[in-house]
Amino acid sequence: PYMFFNEDRHSVTFIGLKVTRDGRLQDPQTGEILDANLMSERLSQGLYAQGFRLQENYDEWDKGRKIQELCRVMGVDAAFDPDESYELTMDNMKKILAIQMRFRCGIPVVIMGETGCGKTRLIKYMCALQSNLTGARNMILMKVHGGVSQYDILRKVEEAEDLAETNLQNYPEYGIQTVLFFDEANTTDALGLIKEIMCDKRANGRDIRGLGTSLQVIAACNPYRKHTDQMIQRLEKAGLGYRVKADETGDRLGSIPLRELVYRVHALPDSMKALVWDFGQLDPQIEKLYVKQIVSRYVKRHSLLRHTGLVEVLTGILAAAQGFMRNRDDECSFVSLRDVERAMLVTVWFYNLKGLLGPLLQKKHNQTVEEENGPQALDALTSSVVLGLAICYHARLKNPEEFRSTVSRHFRSPCTLPGGPDQIDSEIRHCQDLFLDELELEPQIARNRALSENVFMMLVCIDLRIPLFLVGKPGSSKSLAKDIVKTAMKGHLSHSELLKSLKQVHMVSFQCSHLSKAEG
Repeated sequence: PYMFFNEDRHSVTFIGLKVTRDGRLQDPQTGEILDANLMSERLSQGLYAQGFRLQENYDEWDKGRKIQELCRVMGVDAAFDPDESYELTMDNMKKILAIQMRFRCGIPVVIMGETGCGKTRLIKYMCALQSNLTGARNMILMKVHGGVSQYDILRKVEEAEDLAETNLQNYPEYGIQTVLFFDEANTTDALGLIKEIMCDKRANGRDIRGLGTSLQVIAACNPYRKHTDQMIQRLEKAGLGYRVKADETGDRLGSIPLRELVYRVHALPDSMKALVWDFGQLDPQIEKLYVKQIVSRYVKRHSLLRHTGLVEVLTGILAAAQGFMRNRDDECSFVSLRDVERAMLVTVWFYNLKGLLGPLLQKKHNQTVEEENGPQALDALTSSVVLGLAICYHARLKNPEEFRSTVSRHFRSPCTLPGGPDQIDSEIRHCQDLFLDELELEPQIARNRALSENVFMMLVCIDLRIPLFLVGKPGSSKSLAKDIVKTAMKGHLSHSELLKSLKQVHMVSFQCSHLSKAEG
């Protein structure tokens, strides 16, 4: 149970504490009596008469009530929802309140959690609440990586100082706090400077203006987790070209080579280790709520509402895909809500192309039915969902048969899949072949499976600006696919109507080597 003193300095907020009218302490979830004589019945009734609600089940609060209680503790006058798509759970509410208490006490906030567990979005939601309906920009996000230098960090600190002063001058009656958020702070060599900013409240030896009052600093770290021995062997044999043996490299965290870690991170300074707060992983049930929010947003935004029950079906399919990937014991197990966002983005992209893709796919299916007596073609909606899964999940798997079998069980009206798992495979292959057929290839180029997969992934990801890594040994059609896509994607100058609907690209190549650095 928690008791928070509100910002108004004369009221308190209870969370996780349930006391019956006769003074007994009760577990709000199970109803079990934990202490039969916590307080007298007279005291309990007196507290109730003065506005202390100790008999509530806090897990049953709706989002509006949670926001109201958050605003009371934070001192925000207007209780409002800055992001309707954000799933504010009781766990998230407690995390926001814990951050606020650390702000009050001057304790540095260092949170650690897996990528995609909701750290950044929670901080953004908290800052939006603190803006108090003013619309003020009160958060600066610095995405830290291996190429970030001390100069970059100092420049961002100066920007945060100026923004905090501006907010204080423009909105003095609201007391808005500006937050500087270092995301993935332990991925840079300049970690010592971040420690100086957070623990010593100085930047390169000088005091930071407003730190602890109008300016707060939060750092998020990736966890220190080593790959399994089987995973390390797979990565060593994956054609990634390690030129130095693992036991000879000087790029280490203690005695462990950095490339054997799940996240390439550096050791935290001792003064920061005691401040680390484990953010934990996203609970599967909570993740499913987030998936539903993401699906609902895309369905409403892109006019897909005429399909009754679509939100529930897509939520089930994507939740099953997330669960399957997470339970893998290889590199495919690293998934987050970003994968759900990408899957919906790709699904909508294919659905919007149904006027061009539909007749071409139908022609492919007709050939298959005549040659192999296969199932009928999928409708545009189901086909778009299948191809969205293909880009974001299916392509990452070495043996995707089990994945197809798992997700196919969740297809139902309005996304019907009469052919089951095999129809997912055939739909993906038909679309890959279709894209390859739309290109002008030299007669000596073999239309093999590797080339069609590479071209398909490149065309879609480039048009949607989705980052893509092609990993393969020499001769697996990577560079060839790049050259073909470069020649094909000419926008309205392309020879095919399908390619005319895609963006025109200008490719810039950079030949990487073991001497390459973040600067170039």
